[in-house]
Amino acid sequence: MVHTAQFYCELSSDDIRKMMLKHNIGVNLIPSKLEEDFYGFSGAIVKEYIYYKFYLTVDFIKILNKTDITENDYDNIEKNIDLYMSKLCDLLCKDLTLTRLDYRIDVKLNNNKEREILIKLYRKLINKRGFKRKSLEEKTSIYYNTKSSVCCIYDKEKEAIDKRGVVQPFEEDTIRFEYRLYNRHLNNNKYAKKMDKSLKTYLKDELFIEYMSKNIEPLIYKGDYYKSFRVQTILNKSTLNEKEKNILTEFLNKVSKHGVTKVKNSVDNNGDLVYTKYKFNKIISQLEKLGINPVLIPKNLEGPSFIPNPFQIYINSTNVKKTA
Repeated sequence: MVHTAQFYCELSSDDIRKMMLKHNIGVNLIPSKLEEDFYGFSGAIVKEYIYYKFYLTVDFIKILNKTDITENDYDNIEKNIDLYMSKLCDLLCKDLTLTRLDYRIDVKLNNNKEREILIKLYRKLINKRGFKRKSLEEKTSIYYNTKSSVCCIYDKEKEAIDKRGVVQPFEEDTIRFEYRLYNRHLNNNKYAKKMDKSLKTYLKDELFIEYMSKNIEPLIYKGDYYKSFRVQTILNKSTLNEKEKNILTEFLNKVSKHGVTKVKNSVDNNGDLVYTKYKFNKIISQLEKLGINPVLIPKNLEGPSFIPNPFQIYINSTNVKKTA
C-alpha cells in the first residue's frame, strides 16, 4: 500500500532547549544520532528565521520489515513513530503533520523480458491526461507530473541497481506503480474535503485502492497485452461485425506504430479529428470488454506474444472495495 511518508512539526524554544540537554550535542546533529538506532527514519531540524521545524521521512517497509502493508498496520507504525519522537524531544506521532505520502502497488514478474517490454509499451501511453503530463527522462521509468501529485511506473529492480547497485529481496522482479501525494494535494483535501493531514486519515485500504484506480488505471488502460496475431484471433471470435473489427484493427496498428497521443490527435485532410472523443472512447470501451489493451506488443519484438496486465492482476486480486 505505502512505502514512505514525510512529516513536519514546529519546535518551540523550550523543545530545542530540552533536546540539547537530553542529547548533549548540537541540535542539528540530533536526528543523525537517532538514525543509528532507528532504521527507516531520517530527520532534519531546520531553523527558519527565529523558529525551528523538524522534518521527518519514514520508510514503512524498513521500520516494519514487511512489504504487505495495510491499514491494520497503523497501530504498529504509530508505535514506532511515537518511540522515535519520544527519544527526539518527548513528542508523539499525533504531533506530526503529513506533508507527503507515497502509495504503491508492487507486482512480481519473474520474466525479465516481460518487464522490459512493458516499460517500452508504457512509454507509448498518452502524453497528457487532465493536468498530468508525461515525462520520459529515465529509461526504465514513466512519470506523470502535476504540481500536487505524481504517478510513476517503473522497473523497481532496475531502478535499485541504477541508484544503489544493490537489490533488496522485495525489489527483485518487480514492476512498481506509484502515486505520490504532495503537500499541495493534502492541503486541498484538508480544506475542500475536511480531511486531516494525518497518516491515520490516508492509511486506509479503500482510499488507497480509490487513488490508484482513479489515477493510474486511466493512463495505462485495462486489458492484457498481445501481439497483433493474437488480437486477430480474439476479434474473429467476438460478436463484433466486420466493420467494427476493421476499425479496431486499424486503430491498434496505428497506436502500435505512433503511440496513443499521436493517434488520438490525428486529423484528416479537412483538419477534422479522425477519432472524435466519442469514437475514441467507444474504441477503448470495446477493447476493454474484449480484454485487449490498446497498446500492442510489437510483432517483430522478440519475446512473449501475451503479457497479463500487472496492474489489473493486483486490482482483481484484492478484496478491498473502492470507495463510493
